[in-house]
Amino acid sequence: LLTMRPLPGGQDGHCGNFNGKAADDTHTLISARPGGKRVAPSDQLLTAAQGPPQGVREAAFTIGDCPAEMRARAEQTCMRDGPGQS
Repeated sequence: LLTMRPLPGGQDGHCGNFNGKAADDTHTLISARPGGKRVAPSDQLLTAAQGPPQGVREAAFTIGDCPAEMRARAEQTCMRDGPGQS
């Protein structure tokens, strides 16, 4: 999972532009903005998965699927680092 926080001076991309308006974070609108071009393959940090992911689940994960110890560590990290933008 990748998360982004707002950067000084602003930013834009798949995580949105952090202006609080989810309606302007569609692929079409992001692509139409300056800098909305696709990243060149040579500049990509992540590569496409090779084949289907292993251990695919039929149902979506929920907080109930998270082991208690892992959830406690995640909550401590969140409290230490502060809330993200919504």
